[in-house]
Amino acid sequence: MARRVLKFLNVEPYNYKFMLALGQEDLVYVEKYNGAKLEENSDKNLGALYAVEDSNGTAFSIMYLSDEADEDTLWHEANHLVHFMMHEMGVPICLENTEIMAYTQEQIVNLCRKEIALRFKAKEKALEKVIADLLEAKKPKKKPKKKK
Repeated sequence: MARRVLKFLNVEPYNYKFMLALGQEDLVYVEKYNGAKLEENSDKNLGALYAVEDSNGTAFSIMYLSDEADEDTLWHEANHLVHFMMHEMGVPICLENTEIMAYTQEQIVNLCRKEIALRFKAKEKALEKVIADLLEAKKPKKKPKKKK
């Protein structure tokens, strides 16, 4: 099995980076390979937002969506990320900035949707290869013809 790779998603124009963790295995990966220390995440949580530092002290956010998370959970966690990001970037969270916040939330959701689609497409392709390999292995081997 190929090693899991989580990439940073970038929110423009802020150049704010975050990782999307789909399921508990992604959180374990982030802790192991990025040196981030995450709070224990209960299986009861459909989603969570983590503000973490890697082993080099670089700060970043992780949006976690459980295997049971739905579209509502994605929008909910994106809302948390918008507020956290705006606060970190020094953009006031106020009535005058609700339009900026709404467009930013929409951008985050769209980034996540694209990433989710890419990951599922990659899993589907890998599964198709495994099935093809299994079917090939089941085919009877042709015996070489004997020379007279």
